[in-house]
Amino acid sequence: MGELSAPSASLDTRAVSRRALTKGIAWSVPTVVASVAAPAYAASCSPVSTTTPWKSPNYVRTDATAGTYTVPDPDGTGPGTGMTVTVSSVFGANTKAGNQAGTTNNNLRGITASRGGMTDTLALHQSPKSDADKTNEATQANSQTVTFTFSKPVTGLSFTIADIDSAAYDFRDQVTVSGGVVVSTPTNSLYVQTDGGTATAIGTNTRLDDTSDAGNAKFTVSGTVTSITITYYNTTSASYPRIDGDQGVYISPLAFTYNPC
Repeated sequence: MGELSAPSASLDTRAVSRRALTKGIAWSVPTVVASVAAPAYAASCSPVSTTTPWKSPNYVRTDATAGTYTVPDPDGTGPGTGMTVTVSSVFGANTKAGNQAGTTNNNLRGITASRGGMTDTLALHQSPKSDADKTNEATQANSQTVTFTFSKPVTGLSFTIADIDSAAYDFRDQVTVSGGVVVSTPTNSLYVQTDGGTATAIGTNTRLDDTSDAGNAKFTVSGTVTSITITYYNTTSASYPRIDGDQGVYISPLAFTYNPC
């Protein structure tokens, strides 16, 4: 039997070259992908803080019981997207939108003029269907409940409700915010008292000018929420035939933070 031939040197060279090339590809490709993709994703997906000026093209009032605020895409064409805040209102058995005479209805309308020292507020405007069915307590029948629904979870939610006051033989405002842990703080404790998520006008005849901040109360909501409700009550049974018993408060633009991705 003849001698076994030694492996060819050229074969070893080719094998080493292929291993070296493969090793180079394995190390170089992930480095290129990571350096390109990661910074773009991180920049576009940072939390975004925004507000909802209600008197703007971004808010569309469908009618006195519904509206939608659209938060624009924060980065235009990137992976981040905007969101919506839908507003819907349900009235109690003895409450309707607008005034008793049916001549004015500003419920869920964006207001440009100053209310409580703020602009671009959202009006809540209501009246009793029957003065005889009014009570001195906060009852569902004598209220409307407004629900704000966020298409993405939000944090750090805060806003102010303005013009919380009262008028003799007419109305006494009370508002309650629920959804998450809510804290309310009055701007002027001589006119508004607060307890948790509830703010109430002090006295039965403390009517304030719409532009004054004395009837303001700030609300902050802790944690992450996808919806909140504001229930707006009339808490007086007093009435007078010649008085149109409508009442109104104004909600500032909502301020919050959300993740656009």
